[in-house]
Amino acid sequence: MGNIPVLKPTEVITILTKLGFIEIRQRGSHKQFRDASGRCTTVPFHQGRDISPILLR
Repeated sequence: MGNIPVLKPTEVITILTKLGFIEIRQRGSHKQFRDASGRCTTVPFHQGRDISPILLR
């Protein structure tokens, strides 16, 4: 998949926080984030499972 790495959910959340996203809610094992300009994203937070490059795109 090129140069997109496989990351753990905690690593993705750390990156999103540094980019200015804040957690707005959690439903089950999915955390939802929003930034100041209104962009939203959802991060699946399953312990022991990595987030694939396809999903990171």
